[in-house]
Amino acid sequence: MAFDGDSAAQLSYQPVNDALLENPAMSSVSPGVSTVLRSVVAFASYRKWRYTQVISENGVLGQELVKQLKREGSKKGICVGAEHYYSGGGFQQIVDAAAAKMEAKILILNLNPMDAREFLVALNKSDNAGNFIVFSARTLSMVPSFAQFTRTIQTALYAAEVIITASPRYLSFLSGIRANSTDSNPWFDLWYEQVFSCSLDADNMRQYTEVCSDVESTPITSSPQFEPNFWYMNVINSVRLAASALHETLETFCGEGYNGICTNFYNDDMRATFMRNLRDITFMDEQNNEIEIQNGQGTVQSRVFDPSRVRPPTPFFSHKISTKPFFYILKKIHTSKFLVFFKITFCKHFCCPKVIIVFILIPKAVNLYSSGNLL
Repeated sequence: MAFDGDSAAQLSYQPVNDALLENPAMSSVSPGVSTVLRSVVAFASYRKWRYTQVISENGVLGQELVKQLKREGSKKGICVGAEHYYSGGGFQQIVDAAAAKMEAKILILNLNPMDAREFLVALNKSDNAGNFIVFSARTLSMVPSFAQFTRTIQTALYAAEVIITASPRYLSFLSGIRANSTDSNPWFDLWYEQVFSCSLDADNMRQYTEVCSDVESTPITSSPQFEPNFWYMNVINSVRLAASALHETLETFCGEGYNGICTNFYNDDMRATFMRNLRDITFMDEQNNEIEIQNGQGTVQSRVFDPSRVRPPTPFFSHKISTKPFFYILKKIHTSKFLVFFKITFCKHFCCPKVIIVFILIPKAVNLYSSGNLL
């Protein structure tokens, strides 16, 4: 895609799909979706999880992610045997459909945390809850309440996630805000009430039964229910990305040690230079960690995390999923002109074709044997 001189810079703090990353005006501090999916596939391959089902949000982006997952998975011999798309209205139908294909015990989720939680609740009401392994392709485990919730379910759960560092400065800022004060944001007050399950207004209790006490000495960060948005550090780093790209652009047109915007900054090439800097740059975050952007996506590490801190049940893994779902019958038939080999492949799993017959015709004159072994 060619650069459009009138395009506005677009920054994302979450993984972006490949189609958007082709836009030269797009940049993200997170790795692209396909990069995250490769980590999902790599872990599934490491665990020898060959047969999978996918539960995804419906819509263009959800379907595109499933296509990418199937494409990446095929490179590692991982089969997506069934696709289930969620459009709202509960997950019971999807749970039943997944249970109908019990040979594929690995369920890969592409759902936001709230929908993932609802799916897990529905799954754990079924008789097959303990037989499945759920692997989320989206971050779940960094949300404390979600981690606590997963300890109450039978299903083994993993999540592939981008590693994001915390921001002590931001947490300190939140600790310094006092609810119900003149300089408090009204949305902060609502957040405070939700976190402490109390009302700041004794005359308007709404859904709460208690009035918040000791507000002046009780920062929001002191509550066990306090959960900052997982992506907040990426939002901060997105601002740093824009500032760093602008700084390098100013150095290009105004020289090192520039003092404000110079006349040359209004050069016709300025916008294109700024966009290129957004997509390929290295800068430091507030804790002096190096953040590198290459081809419009961050190169930060990803990991696979078990939010319940409990490994999957041993009995499941005592029965290894076969990495060779085929068995072969090879017959040699002599003819007058050819040696004909029939390779009949019987598939033992619904992911694969039921019967494949391959005919290989080889001239009889060709020497196929060496030291008694068929080459």
